[in-house]
Amino acid sequence: MSYEKKTFVFAGETELDITADATSEGIEMPENYLWSVSPNIVAAITGAPTYTIEVSSDGHTWFEYTSDLTDMAITTSTGVEGFEYILMRIVLTANSASAGDVEFLLVRREI
Repeated sequence: MSYEKKTFVFAGETELDITADATSEGIEMPENYLWSVSPNIVAAITGAPTYTIEVSSDGHTWFEYTSDLTDMAITTSTGVEGFEYILMRIVLTANSASAGDVEFLLVRREI
């Protein structure tokens, strides 16, 4: 079994300054995969930013994947078996964070 790793991109960058809300570009997700998303803190964070995983079937209409994957602490990793949508993205909510950088890593493996 092989793993594939990707980093979510925000406005052309993989490292994100968490002091402002931001939305990543979508990453295409094949069916029948195990996947996980892990925030990697690159520079110390001051504040309590959160993130939400959103999905889309067409790249235009986006919605929260599940309520469990909404407003997660920036230190929380998550994963799910299978995927029913074409695209996934990350929505960061700064919540008045005043410092810090993070990148979001996606690891997926075919079931």
